[in-house]
Amino acid sequence: MFKDLKRGKFETIMDDIGLVKNEIFHTIDQLKNWAKDEVKDTPLLLGVANSYIKWEPLGVICIYSAWNYPILLSLAPLVGVIASGNAAVLKPSELAPNVSRYLARFI
Repeated sequence: MFKDLKRGKFETIMDDIGLVKNEIFHTIDQLKNWAKDEVKDTPLLLGVANSYIKWEPLGVICIYSAWNYPILLSLAPLVGVIASGNAAVLKPSELAPNVSRYLARFI
């Protein structure tokens, strides 16, 4: 982060890594509620049938991250994509090449 944006270690940990960590914990806490089937009223015409909405992944999500917070804006959306069961294509900013290389090795 320092090579690309001249941002210090403390700010990087607090702003980027800390917020991604909070996003992960929040997602883990809420995932069962978000993934739960939603029960709906069944029309009388269908008799004893049950109606519900079952949430399923849609496919592949492309994430383009901005240059100003490259770690946060890459990994925070990735948490939701993975939690929902989708695949992701991650495109970090070319204006932060050192962070992009780190993310490629990290992921």
